[in-house]
Amino acid sequence: MEILREPIGAVRRNAVCFLVVALLLICCGPVSADEIVYKGTNQVERGIVVEESPTKIRFRDEQGREKQIDRILIQEIRRDTTGGVTLSELLSQISFARQAGDYRRAFEAALTAVRTNPQGATTLSEAFQVTLLTAENSARELYAKGDVAGAHKVFAEVFRAITAPEAEKLIASTSDLKRWRETVGRSYSTVAYLLAIQTLQDSASTTAALQLLRQSVEADNSNTTAAISLARLARRLGDTELARKTYEWVIRTGGNASELVGLARAELEQMKAQLLA
Repeated sequence: MEILREPIGAVRRNAVCFLVVALLLICCGPVSADEIVYKGTNQVERGIVVEESPTKIRFRDEQGREKQIDRILIQEIRRDTTGGVTLSELLSQISFARQAGDYRRAFEAALTAVRTNPQGATTLSEAFQVTLLTAENSARELYAKGDVAGAHKVFAEVFRAITAPEAEKLIASTSDLKRWRETVGRSYSTVAYLLAIQTLQDSASTTAALQLLRQSVEADNSNTTAAISLARLARRLGDTELARKTYEWVIRTGGNASELVGLARAELEQMKAQLLA
């Protein structure tokens, strides 16, 4: 299968989309915000506390401009919270998890926050998309090194995150989200299929292989090769209902894959004949 090579260009397009989103953040500023109250003047500045140290904070204002502020100049920091956690703390959690390669935790932090407080989506969008790109590239690197199981694990997290309902709030462009979902879906489908074949060869674990083939077909409904394999394995395991539905699905949606459609039709008829015998 060559599917995994195609999304590399899409990743670059997604990177451009990410830059556009970042520019929108700069222009529009965060929807939710922390407030810095300065000593002496009681001047209030709204934005996001991006990073903190004992003596300074890194602050991004509503125009997207970042600056270092000495704590000695600050009277008070009024922190905006999402689910009891400040947005600045949440951004730090996502960044830390991403750098540690714990993509599940990074994605879940962003998705849960948006679920709790949808207004925080604009602020979290950048961190979410950076995590998507980082995880996606990590999965491709693992695949290139021959670690299909590792690539599958990471792609599973990316696919779960990009198909979550909350992703629609974190990625503003419907067309970009659709394209990203399709790109990740094809790659996830490929590695799930390859891992299923590898599992059958190495351990003959039919249960695990069946689950992987289901994942492959669900992630990319144009992967008729995986669908045929799913039907065959289901048939071998005696699940004729799943086999029948999968064969019929290939026949109905196979499109240009005429050879596979013909194969599905022939194997379905053969299975029906055996059941009647």
